[in-house]
Amino acid sequence: MIDWLSTSASTCGAEHLTVGGFENDHVRIDLLDEFGFGKQDTYLCHMDSQLQNPPLPMQVPEGYAVREMMDDDIPGLAVTIAAAFGSQPKPDATYQALRGTEGFRTELAQLVVTHEGDVAAFCIGWLDPRHGVGLLEPVGCHPSHRRQGLATAAANATLNEFVAMGSSRAVVYPHGDDQSARDFYARLGFGVIANDWDWKRDLPD
Repeated sequence: MIDWLSTSASTCGAEHLTVGGFENDHVRIDLLDEFGFGKQDTYLCHMDSQLQNPPLPMQVPEGYAVREMMDDDIPGLAVTIAAAFGSQPKPDATYQALRGTEGFRTELAQLVVTHEGDVAAFCIGWLDPRHGVGLLEPVGCHPSHRRQGLATAAANATLNEFVAMGSSRAVVYPHGDDQSARDFYARLGFGVIANDWDWKRDLPD
């Protein structure tokens, strides 16, 4: 598998191959070391929350509302996601394609919008029905609407939908060096399980 990945990545012009390894998965770590991967300084923080039946609060200030994402929201959502993460907006077609992805469910794409219809905050959830586990990705808020609990309301709305669909557990994977994100998820009831470190190997020219 490693050889196939290396060949495929080289064919695509990649210079490195990076894979993840949980810090407590010693068998995997030993294999990565054996295949010439080096541990990096970057990692994802695996956090999870045991979901309960009482609905989580979704209160928002006057002038805002929590609801499911609709097709007309896509342009505004693209702008808000980019603003939340300090990146360039992706084409609307990217999010149109996301809505057509297997596993996407409209009930799990929760937004906080202004009365004018602007997207202020967002949370998209992905449910593994076989194992009853939900993933939150992405979650965020436009900088001009922060400090009002809007991202919390959007995230809680998605978590409530997980419960309604029979899920008992939710997970998130914030970047390890993003303390604000880790603190945000901790306030939502998520606890740290383990860190998933990056391991990198240079590819031949």
